Amino acid sequence: MILASQSPRRQSLLADAGFCFDVCVSHIDETPYEGEPPEALVQRLAQEKAFAVAQHLAHAADIPSEKEVIPCNNVESTAPTSASHATQSAAHAATGGELILAADTVVSLQNVILGKPSSSQEAKHMLRTLCGTTHQVSTGVALVRADIVPHLIDSFVDTAHVSFFERDDALIDAYVASNDPLDKAGAYGIQDQIGRLLIKEIQGDFYTVMGLPIARVYRLLTAAGEQTQLTTYHVDEPSCSKAPQPHHAR
Repeated sequence: MILASQSPRRQSLLADAGFCFDVCVSHIDETPYEGEPPEALVQRLAQEKAFAVAQHLAHAADIPSEKEVIPCNNVESTAPTSASHATQSAAHAATGGELILAADTVVSLQNVILGKPSSSQEAKHMLRTLCGTTHQVSTGVALVRADIVPHLIDSFVDTAHVSFFERDDALIDAYVASNDPLDKAGAYGIQDQIGRLLIKEIQGDFYTVMGLPIARVYRLLTAAGEQTQLTTYHVDEPSCSKAPQPHHAR
């Protein structure tokens, strides 16, 4: 399987769910259409990312050169290290039915999309705007099977509603000073040490806000035939060497 995203959060969630995958980043134009609703935008971009990677891999498979190295990096230690290995992987993806998973996430307030801030000042402005309000975080997911003619298996959008506490300038200033908000849509990450302190309530999937609704994605992938390597725990075996001993009454 190939994940069409460079997001470390998506990579971590997918790996924690037991999936093995390569990473191949698509570089599409993510500009919204005029008047495009947030949910329509993330679904469109997720699909475009997946198909862009499928087309890239098909092109790489057509050029079996030792100099051809596709920009795909395995999140495991067994990443392809040679050009020939990478080209073979591309050929398999393009003709062997490889799955390509893509996602896109946006933050919106009253249907106005809040992208990544371009400066510290813009980050502060976004966070102050969100304080005391409830906004939406929408994540679109697309699963494409690469083949001679790539085709869409399924696509969905999940939206969570996030409420912020009232404005706290000291907290916002400290958060922006950490530089964590600068690479995130809406200028915050729910997993950030300071960012999480702004959040009063979430209605919906926590992992949708992180960028990948992993429970739905897990079912989407397994239904498509993708294997998972989740560890099986047995209730009759202690999870650590110093498990508490049962207390016997005297």
